[in-house]
Amino acid sequence: MTRHANSWQKFFAWTTLVISGASFLLVLYISLVLCPPTIASTLGEELGSLPAALAFVEFALLCILIVTFRPENRIGWLCGVISIGGAIVIPVGNYQYSCYSDSGPVPPELAIGIFVSTILFFLVIIPLMFTLLPLWFPNGQFLSPRWRAFWYVALGLAVGSALMFAFSPGALAQMAGRPIASPFELDIPLPAWVAPLQRFFFFPALVLPLIANASLVVRYRRADAVTRQQLKVFGILAVGGVMLLLLVELAGFAGLLDKSFGESWFYLFALIVGWLGYPTAIGVAVLRYRLYDIEVIIRRTLIYGVVTGMLVALYFGLVILFQRIFAGIVGESTEIVTVVSTLIIAALFTPLRNRVQAAIDRRFYRKKYDAQKVLQKFSETVRDETDIDKLTAELVNVVNETMQPRSVSLWLKRGDGETGRQGYNK
Repeated sequence: MTRHANSWQKFFAWTTLVISGASFLLVLYISLVLCPPTIASTLGEELGSLPAALAFVEFALLCILIVTFRPENRIGWLCGVISIGGAIVIPVGNYQYSCYSDSGPVPPELAIGIFVSTILFFLVIIPLMFTLLPLWFPNGQFLSPRWRAFWYVALGLAVGSALMFAFSPGALAQMAGRPIASPFELDIPLPAWVAPLQRFFFFPALVLPLIANASLVVRYRRADAVTRQQLKVFGILAVGGVMLLLLVELAGFAGLLDKSFGESWFYLFALIVGWLGYPTAIGVAVLRYRLYDIEVIIRRTLIYGVVTGMLVALYFGLVILFQRIFAGIVGESTEIVTVVSTLIIAALFTPLRNRVQAAIDRRFYRKKYDAQKVLQKFSETVRDETDIDKLTAELVNVVNETMQPRSVSLWLKRGDGETGRQGYNK
């Protein structure tokens, strides 16, 4: 039996959409208004943050759908955490690389923002989005205990990278060609082996997500037909794009790419397919292959969305109407207007929901609606009919109309030991 989300779970899901939506609008403002791209630019760096910010809005929408109607599936919760983490990382990085060109000292609040976004990148984006999500897809479970151990190793390397960047002396990031140190770096001399250790943590932190995506091949070989279709979609849309982006970033980290590559259209393409791959793939799996009972999700979303919209419109309409009526009678608005309107809305909720549900079932779920009508008619017949032959004939007709089998046969044992048969064949 499917369990639906409680109030705090729904609050968390919708909060992710508010945060990620605000983050996307902020990135849009920074990219197009505060720091508009130049005509000579290829837009590789200037607009690179937009697909990333949009991806986290997609993650928030997936969180709302899955958490609201299937809260027991951990994929929905993971999408929510990824959405919040990415909503913090992207705007700071966008301003850092696109806007700040002042030769003066870096503002302390901006340095702290860069510190927070860098740490969250290593604690949320790499271990959760690029590693845990492909390890869990599509059922929210690890493929085996070995892959769970692999995830712990990847998480440890990501945490180690975050700590190295947070407290080791050296550049935390580059801003307008100037190194930006961590505001919390340790002001003490460190051994010579610290710098190689930082690379030891950082390089595998980018390599292990590639292995995590490769685990989908193993899952595909063990999966049933439906899961294989889901994994095909995920592999094409998500894994291909993410692996392209990670390979490009690894090549840049190893010094194999020219610095101007970051301003190219190909790099922008890698960013788009890399960031949007995962949420788009999960969305297609939900919509196309019924990954999380999408028929139930869409049906309930339609019902309660329409009901909510109608009740809100009716509520404000009643408030305005009653205010004018009472203002004409007593000369001023009173609190009784709100009370009466609220009581009317409460009384109308259940009948309005039933009518909207019937209309949606009749329009979008015709077979289910017709079956319900047939069963309702049969229950009335059973209540009033006493002839066993008519009842058996009616039962066969009900099975035929609702299930539409190739043939139907009903065998009844009489009191004298003989059997009677009522059948239907196409």
